[in-house]
Amino acid sequence: MRKIVFLVIGIIMIGFCLTFPHSSATGDETLKIPLWVEATYRIDFVNMTTMNVSATFCVHEICIDETNYTADAIRENYTFYPAVGWDIINKTIQNIDNVFNSTIKKAFTNDTLEKCENTTVDETSLVEPPVGPASEYHPPINFTKNATITFNMVSFGFEENPQLRLDDVLRGVLKMGAVINKTFELKADAGYKNTFILTVPRDIKIVGDDEDNSDEKATWTVDNKNASSLEEQPLTAEGKLTIESRNKTYIQDEEILTSVTIDMINFDNLHINGTVDIKSVNVKKYNISFPEEYIKNLSFVSSDGIRMALENGLVEWADVERQINNITKGAEETLNSTFNTTITISFDEWYNMEGYNLSEMGSARAINATFNALNESGSEKIKPNIFGDFDAETITGVLNAGAKISFEISKAEQNYIIKMILPENMIFSGYSQKVEHTIITNRNTYSWSSSETLSCTLESGIAPEYNESMALLNVLVDIHNIDIFGMMLSIDLTADAQVYHIELSDVDMPKNITIKYINSDCLRLLYAKNIIKQSDIDNITNEIKKSLEENLTNSLGGNVSISICIDPDSLAGYDVNNMRDDRPVKISAEAHISISLEQASPGKQAMTISYLTFPLEFPLSGMEGFNTTYTIIFPKGIDVINATDTRGRLQHGTTKDGRTYLTVTLNENEEDTISIIIDVTGLVLNIILPFIILGLILTVVGIVVRLMRRKEGKLE
Repeated sequence: MRKIVFLVIGIIMIGFCLTFPHSSATGDETLKIPLWVEATYRIDFVNMTTMNVSATFCVHEICIDETNYTADAIRENYTFYPAVGWDIINKTIQNIDNVFNSTIKKAFTNDTLEKCENTTVDETSLVEPPVGPASEYHPPINFTKNATITFNMVSFGFEENPQLRLDDVLRGVLKMGAVINKTFELKADAGYKNTFILTVPRDIKIVGDDEDNSDEKATWTVDNKNASSLEEQPLTAEGKLTIESRNKTYIQDEEILTSVTIDMINFDNLHINGTVDIKSVNVKKYNISFPEEYIKNLSFVSSDGIRMALENGLVEWADVERQINNITKGAEETLNSTFNTTITISFDEWYNMEGYNLSEMGSARAINATFNALNESGSEKIKPNIFGDFDAETITGVLNAGAKISFEISKAEQNYIIKMILPENMIFSGYSQKVEHTIITNRNTYSWSSSETLSCTLESGIAPEYNESMALLNVLVDIHNIDIFGMMLSIDLTADAQVYHIELSDVDMPKNITIKYINSDCLRLLYAKNIIKQSDIDNITNEIKKSLEENLTNSLGGNVSISICIDPDSLAGYDVNNMRDDRPVKISAEAHISISLEQASPGKQAMTISYLTFPLEFPLSGMEGFNTTYTIIFPKGIDVINATDTRGRLQHGTTKDGRTYLTVTLNENEEDTISIIIDVTGLVLNIILPFIILGLILTVVGIVVRLMRRKEGKLE
């Protein structure tokens, strides 16, 4: 019986103890609801996709099975009634677990909660004596819970992609200058005051948050202690986080370095090749999938960024190559229009497409490729079509003879470097923009930017320079006989023309080629190439014939008809690499004429011999295109008493056989008149002397014959 009595008394006392805390809690009129928990969620980024969460729950009061327990009540039960105390603690842990899970899932909706450890109670807080003002709620009972959260790619707007390494991508874009925005939906259940403290890695800084200006951590607080009931919906708030790299490599522009090399081996054979170095590109133009809602301020990415996007499935290489092809299409159009032929650019293999350095994310290692230009038949040998029907030998020859070619390469929409290697001895002059000049294996090389049109002149660096024509015409007027009794002059006329270089006219040349003077080698070249035709040569000789006949008819006072021909040997042979005028083209003419002394006399009037002297006059004119030298040779026995000319250039001389000659040189626009007085006494004597001698001989013979006859008579 006594045992039963004690058992009843014990049960009554336990019931009294269980109800005691409740009564003391409800006696505090400062709490609207029987729940007061202050939680701190410390979220530390391990990397850009993994966070360690350490949550501390300071329980001041909690409702378990519709019974309210203050912190002191929990401690009393733990101290005096361990079984009851641990039951309260375990149920509190279950409550905290539920609150932790729902809070984390709310804040990290699409992410994975893993390594979630059991909630533990700080046993020290179960026995810790009160500190501060006396309060049955203070100090609280402390509970802790640790977990790891892993961001999923959809949390940053990416589509599910097994290739995507989210930590790499986030770190990579931050290093290239992006800012990342992340919004968390934070909540606090009724009776909870939740403080969220988020700490970023050392190489990352916070550039904006709701409540804290620190660049190392962001703090948000959601206070729902004043909820009106336990059934009230949780209080929510938005936590905004903006982060950037502390040491970013900001890409400010697209940089695709394209170089086109035009190797003009000769004027029939171009080889065009080039390189493309991708150092940075425009994100949108190249269709790189960075979600703009989360990743901002990233308009351009480096070559490492492209590699990262490729390896993480954020861009297709076909999209990159398509844009590069647009650049090379512009180069194709420029080359096609420049060389007036069909050129197609063909890429070789692309290099340096793998691997990226997250600590740099730079452009030092470009993605690159080489390419070749092909003609319509797929050959790398391209024939330019900018010189009309002129072949390479002809172009080389006329340039080396002094021709100049107007050359232009139009600007392109894309900016790249054009390098042109000219044939040997060829140069550019008069550039319209800045040009870099170098020499590669004895050939002049020029580089310039495609952003501006290049206009220049293509010419030869070894071409001779001429300021005037040089063509010589020697006219020999050989007066081989003067018939003083018949008053006639017998003349053998020869003319020899030597063409060294003359002003070019009436020759069809491509419109972009200019040449003012054509030398003898160039004349031979164009004749051999049938650019100067035989009919052109005939026209030249006919013009010379006509001019000579007119000039000599005027000079000699009688009709002159000459025959003319060109020396065929002088029209053959040339070296296109050494076009000179030291071997002239030769033209010869001749005529045999007789004119009266009256025609050659001043005024062309009848004249009389006075003391066997008489005057002659020869008006002379220069020949168009020639420096003309006139030489007049007199027969033996003619003595030139006086000879003058209106220009004062007349020169005298004697031939090896003792004949007197006069010579004067005129340019094509000059005229001159030679006035001569000759003495024909010697000529008369030369004519009469044989008759005198014959008469003397006949006289002597007659005397001898007469004497012999007399002697014969005496002998008889």
